[in-house]
Amino acid sequence: MSVDTQTEGARMPRPKWEPDERQAAALNRAAALHDTATRADADFRAAVKAAADLGVIPTAIAERLGMERKSVYRLLGHKYS
Repeated sequence: MSVDTQTEGARMPRPKWEPDERQAAALNRAAALHDTATRADADFRAAVKAAADLGVIPTAIAERLGMERKSVYRLLGHKYS
């Protein structure tokens, strides 16, 4: 190799990665769980907001869910510092 910054020979692109059957199954399972978790999180947030809309105070929500009050305020969209 020479001292300058150029490389010798042609640069070859990296071949596209293709998973084998086991890897594809694991990847599909992870994707399905991620989708399920995303939907569950959205349902949870909607349920907390619905409880607050019915007049349940954030302190009661936090105690029932075992969360910090600050987290409940964040779920409800309030800035709390």
